[in-house]
Amino acid sequence: PAPSNIPGGRSGGTTWTDRNGNAWLYGGYGIDGRGVRLYLNDLWKFNLTTTEWTWMGGRQYAFENGCDGGYNGIYDTLGIPAMANNPGSLVYTTSWTDSRGKLWLFGGIDVDTSCSNNALNDMWEFDPSISEWTFTSPNSIGGGGNGNTTYGTLGNWATANIPGERSHGSSWTDNGGNFWIFGGVQGGFTSLNELWEFKPALNEWAWMGGS
Repeated sequence: PAPSNIPGGRSGGTTWTDRNGNAWLYGGYGIDGRGVRLYLNDLWKFNLTTTEWTWMGGRQYAFENGCDGGYNGIYDTLGIPAMANNPGSLVYTTSWTDSRGKLWLFGGIDVDTSCSNNALNDMWEFDPSISEWTFTSPNSIGGGGNGNTTYGTLGNWATANIPGERSHGSSWTDNGGNFWIFGGVQGGFTSLNELWEFKPALNEWAWMGGS
């Protein structure tokens, strides 16, 4: 932390509040440490008591390849936290904080080093106590899936269930620390009205409503 630290201007970033009242910010489209515009994958923490920012991970400088590109994700081993893990450059994800104080994000739009835009259904967990990311979603695009929705049976959790690729979803956390997501945009133009619940204790999704 330092008084001079500050994230670059951006939009579409992911935000959380941790159990200690600190604010967190990830990615978005904006300006890096050299003033270059691109899709970002940096992680920041803001302490409301000291009013200081801390850069916690991700790249501080752009991948200068002549476009507003960004960084590919580093997934490593499914379910295992690692220092090398990092989501790609993301905008318009959904996010929540669970009852253990861990920070989660789902989906969004990834922009890679070739300037390709991809809607994702990846899910990531960040543990502030060890400052490491874990890729947690076995049936997502990053895990080798096709990004399609697997509904299963309405109201039932299952390992294979997963919402399809999307951005701009609405999200909540309930009193039990479970994550809920409603709607979003798929394929750049299809508006969804699905309702999903994710239980961190099971690491499973259930389709709870919508068509």
